[in-house]
Amino acid sequence: MSDPNFLRTISDLGKIITPIDSTIRFPEILEILINKYSGAVETFCQLIRECDSSEDVLRQIRQPEREADERMALLKMYRRCVSPVLDTETTKKIRKISTESLIETYGLTFKPIAKLKQQFQAMSPEYRFALAALIGEYDTRGQSGYELTGLFFD
Repeated sequence: MSDPNFLRTISDLGKIITPIDSTIRFPEILEILINKYSGAVETFCQLIRECDSSEDVLRQIRQPEREADERMALLKMYRRCVSPVLDTETTKKIRKISTESLIETYGLTFKPIAKLKQQFQAMSPEYRFALAALIGEYDTRGQSGYELTGLFFD
């Protein structure tokens, strides 16, 4: 049986911590994120070109027939580029929370479509890469915790 006072005997807790180093670092991660999100970035740019309002962009993104992974990527971009107060967890609940209620509640925070069209009309490859990196920033969040739990129970 283990000693319940064991941790009290450790003078430097940093020496007993076992870090799990499985995250891909920058710039290696950039190519992965560009490959993963380039299609969604192009779709987002297309929606901005085609829609008449920022609200319409959100309506198009939240269509139930849109594939879930693409919708999540587009919602992340919408949050980063149009309305930072919209959280992804709320906006992804397309069956529980209507798009119209989101527009009614948060619409005043939306960047105007004219500004979006201006910013996205001739977006450079570097800006597209930056957007892919921004929306992929939290893709591995919590991963080391899951690994630690797996190690613990295995």
